Amino acid sequence: MSQACHPGDDSSGFACERCAAAIPERQASTGQGLCEPCQLSELYTKRLRPAQRWLWGTLLASIVANGFKVQALNLALRESPTESTLAIVRGASYCASIATFSTMSAWCIWHARTSRFLSSAGKRLTFGPSAAAWFFVPLAGLYKPYQATRELWRVSTGERGDSPVSFRVWWFCWVFAALFFPAYLADFLLTNTVPGGSIPQATTAASWFALAGASALRVTSHINGATKALVTP
Repeated sequence: MSQACHPGDDSSGFACERCAAAIPERQASTGQGLCEPCQLSELYTKRLRPAQRWLWGTLLASIVANGFKVQALNLALRESPTESTLAIVRGASYCASIATFSTMSAWCIWHARTSRFLSSAGKRLTFGPSAAAWFFVPLAGLYKPYQATRELWRVSTGERGDSPVSFRVWWFCWVFAALFFPAYLADFLLTNTVPGGSIPQATTAASWFALAGASALRVTSHINGATKALVTP
């Protein structure tokens, strides 16, 4: 096997001279003719890194949008709702919900691509690329996604001990946010008529989603740093 390669400064992302010289003679999207380290490097550069950046962007947007929503809902609680106040709440609710749903989608994509990358790197995983589907399974969704994410950290870092505290903080915040999700969704639909769809509960849900997003930034930074190290000498 040739010496390990890593993403370079050029657009190809390869440091292996033999593979870089072969790029004009092949289709860049297929990875044919590359050594194994360069194939892994290309998978990281073309597939995993964009997913990492997209997830970080949606997480930041979710934190900001849910924080703004909390402020808007508190304003509605303190004052008699006027048309302008309702317009602010409506806008904040839509922005926060869209950002949160986008983050959920980005998380599933990131999780799947990280799993595929680690498998390509020769790592053995108990949970596969479809592990994010556990979020939508009753009861199992309360612990399986945490186990799958913790496995990504353990496999990518080689650690066998307890995961960092940020993992438990993230999951604690996410579970509490999920418990208030009906109120969060009701506020997004602007009905507040379903059971549990009160403004105080919607405020609590938005607060937990913001906290979960902030802790998720730390969780993903642990895993993303470890996966980058696999293609960096």
